Amino acid sequence: MRTKTTSSLLVLSCALLLAGCSPAAPEEPQEEEEITLEDKYEESTITEADVESDTVRWICSTYAIDTEYNGKEHGAIGGILPKDKAAHREDARNALATDWNIHSRDDVMPILTAEAGNGQREAYEQYAEEMKEEGLMALSEEELMESLPHNPDRYRKQAVYLAWKKYGIHGLDGWDYCRSLRLLGDCYIAGYVNLEECLGLSLPIAEALQKQYDSWEGVAESYLYGHQFWKQEPVDGESPTHDFWEAYRRLSSMKDGPYSVPYDTVLTDTWTGCGDDEKA
Repeated sequence: MRTKTTSSLLVLSCALLLAGCSPAAPEEPQEEEEITLEDKYEESTITEADVESDTVRWICSTYAIDTEYNGKEHGAIGGILPKDKAAHREDARNALATDWNIHSRDDVMPILTAEAGNGQREAYEQYAEEMKEEGLMALSEEELMESLPHNPDRYRKQAVYLAWKKYGIHGLDGWDYCRSLRLLGDCYIAGYVNLEECLGLSLPIAEALQKQYDSWEGVAESYLYGHQFWKQEPVDGESPTHDFWEAYRRLSSMKDGPYSVPYDTVLTDTWTGCGDDEKA
């Protein structure tokens, strides 16, 4: 199992490299057929308690806003405690089918590679270039909003304006990478990937994300700008985007919340070979 999973991880690393941020690229290009997992799912012989570490907590913290918004458990992979995982399996599968068109294990890597490797970033960059050509980026935010017609696209342009002013080309990296990490957590709950696969595939995405920002604030703001860009809705008033911002404010005030994990944590593999001593 580990050989095939490693191939998938290298393909994902290539996608991140093409996106402009990644761990070192593999020495040889990977064939498209390698964007797969093992045909047969195998349950992990280790548990989440076995691999508990700052790295795992860091990964879970990347999708803390979504976890908070949905009333799930912080610090748990996929926002679900291990003891409740089986009870949430069908819900996770239904959500993956509806939201991601993932219906089986075979669908995971193509969707994940597309999301982590590109996601919303291409559309975001196109919007930014068009707005620069139109002179919109030279305006103040107030002037920008006054100049835009009252339709959903105005809120997408507002998100692009704010993200570009603060983070430039990496304005939506946090959205795409955090969503990819949450997706892997959901696939783990759904039983499409096991624990080692979930964390092994999460690690290069987490490393790429960590390099783009200086703090959890940067990750969260990028994620929130991405949510507004995707939903095309205002930050104020009654909207999921507003509620996501409120969730972030609650998280920021938590003394021992998800963002108490040091942002500069050295992210390491704490799961590979974890159970080898017990097997011997």
